Amino acid sequence: MKQANQKLEKLATVDGLTKIPNRRKFNQKIKNEWRRLSRSQEKLSVIMIDIDYFKPYNDLYGHQEGDQTLKYIAEEIARFMRRPGDFVARYGGEEFVVVLPETDKQGAIKVGETIRAAIEDLEIPHQDSSVSDYVTVSLGGDYFS
Repeated sequence: MKQANQKLEKLATVDGLTKIPNRRKFNQKIKNEWRRLSRSQEKLSVIMIDIDYFKPYNDLYGHQEGDQTLKYIAEEIARFMRRPGDFVARYGGEEFVVVLPETDKQGAIKVGETIRAAIEDLEIPHQDSSVSDYVTVSLGGDYFS
């Protein structure tokens, strides 16, 4: 019974396509980190990542290629989650969220810029983007202390 519950929990909190945590798991994570932050007075950074012009990408290359691109980007972001508390989840269609406990604004900017550059370096063609010949992402963040 315990194994069955664990399997169900994993199915409920992992994105089926990208195999990273989903928004439900993010909601749990941020709630726990927020509680921890209020007790410890540590810093917490959150980065939102959105794939630029993803609808035109899907329209041009097809949803199968779009799904593959989502997988590549999820894998690339996950590569930069190096500390035990670092966390990435698929937030929505083409949106991802990164949670960086004990990370100040400068640290989050550095991680975000590294992720942005790494995704550009994948050089996934995107003919219908108005900002680049390749898939790019936009990032935004918030920092709490």
